[in-house]
Amino acid sequence: MLWYDSRDWVKPVNLTKTIRAPKPFPQQYVDALKAAITGDVLVPGDAQYEAERRVSNPAFNNFPSIIIMCETNDDVALCLKVARESGFPAVARSGGHSTAGFSSPNDSMVINVRRMVAIDIAEDGSNVWVDAGCDFGTLNTALEVRNLHTPGGACPDVCIGGYMQGGGYGFTARIFGMNCDQVIAAEIMGTDGTMYHARPDGTEAEKDLYWAIRGGTGSNFGILLRVCFKLQPSAIFSGFSIRWDLSETDGPDHAAHALSWLQANFTKTEVSRDVGYQMIWVFEGPEGVQKKPYLLMRGMYKGGREEMLERLHGVLALRGATLEYEFSPMPYSILNKILLTTPYEVPQFPASVLATHSAPPESKLSRILERVLEPADWKVLIEHFLKSPNPYTTIAMEMYGAAINEVSARDTAFVHRDDYCDLFCDVFWLTDEQRAPAEAFSAEWARLVEPHWDGAVYQNYPRVGDMQFSEEFWNPEAYARLECIKSKVDPENILRFEQSVGQAD
Repeated sequence: MLWYDSRDWVKPVNLTKTIRAPKPFPQQYVDALKAAITGDVLVPGDAQYEAERRVSNPAFNNFPSIIIMCETNDDVALCLKVARESGFPAVARSGGHSTAGFSSPNDSMVINVRRMVAIDIAEDGSNVWVDAGCDFGTLNTALEVRNLHTPGGACPDVCIGGYMQGGGYGFTARIFGMNCDQVIAAEIMGTDGTMYHARPDGTEAEKDLYWAIRGGTGSNFGILLRVCFKLQPSAIFSGFSIRWDLSETDGPDHAAHALSWLQANFTKTEVSRDVGYQMIWVFEGPEGVQKKPYLLMRGMYKGGREEMLERLHGVLALRGATLEYEFSPMPYSILNKILLTTPYEVPQFPASVLATHSAPPESKLSRILERVLEPADWKVLIEHFLKSPNPYTTIAMEMYGAAINEVSARDTAFVHRDDYCDLFCDVFWLTDEQRAPAEAFSAEWARLVEPHWDGAVYQNYPRVGDMQFSEEFWNPEAYARLECIKSKVDPENILRFEQSVGQAD
């Protein structure tokens, strides 16, 4: 269940065989940290180092100089003090799900807040304070005991720290807004140890941080310690799956027409206002037989089953559309799992791979679309998908519209408010020999999407070596503001990595 829950991958395996020794961290600072820290201080050779240096995607095989498993705010403060004095670049890490491996860079100090997991739900159920290291599986469990909800990601082991700061998309984002839109306030430690209470009605610095952390990406504006989210009074949703069989003679034509129709007649219309959905292109089928290609429309509805089917009437009337299944209202976390694992997991790997508990390496390419594509445009992309070199390739469309587009592009650092969707290509390989064909497929996909792309990329899906990230993640006005805020809370540029926000002149 790679998309659903990567906690199942208990023995991560890196196919990259290169082993390197990181730049040694000065011993006097290692000793000082070990003497004063509540958590653990890990350097190469320590028993826990090997496990904690790894990220969720084994395509990356990085070696930090030191990893500190923080448990208290004082631990974080001491880490930042040592980073200032040593001159080593530092990064914050919570769940380790960076799609470019940026949460564990080579020759760096990793300030890991994964053990900081406190949850404090307001007595009236209106909000919750959550530590940055808490994952959504844990948070959802705590909230659903009281039938409460806040939009989160599909994968329950993703932690709130990095996810929220990149925007935060999930099945209920169209219904309530991105995860960053739920933020009421946050506590942040600047790199000089200053504590900030980011909120919309605070000081100028606090208001700036409140804007920046909601889409400005993590490990840039000090260390996020905890967040206060507003809560929805119900965690119960109806669910559905509609599919188009791409293996049928007219399947690609029907699917291409459906995708164009959905953009023009559904995504940004009132009829879909309370429908959170994604379009997923997959290969699936019983174990041991050749997988068939499908276009899936999987989603949730804030309301009853009959109302949901009424909202979906126009979709179900499209040529080739089949209602695969539908569910009466149930808790969000249960439905979220069903949508990504039933009848097959997305993506569907062989049982032999699942048995090893080893995550296959992957490469993700994000392209945000701002206009409606014609059926002929979608047909070209579908035909390329059908040429995938292996059956693990997954194309997904994280659909915007509704509550996402109702927020002004100037209100948060997540600026993609007028677009239709994030269309991303996820390729996987099980062996070294499969890697080149998979990456070639992704490169050709990028070429085919280029004429329809507005130049924007979802900032939670970075790629190594992308030198245009500041233009793709934001716009010039937003990035200039981010640089100014970064300069104030991290004046010595202690938090830095390949795609960290720069310093203002």
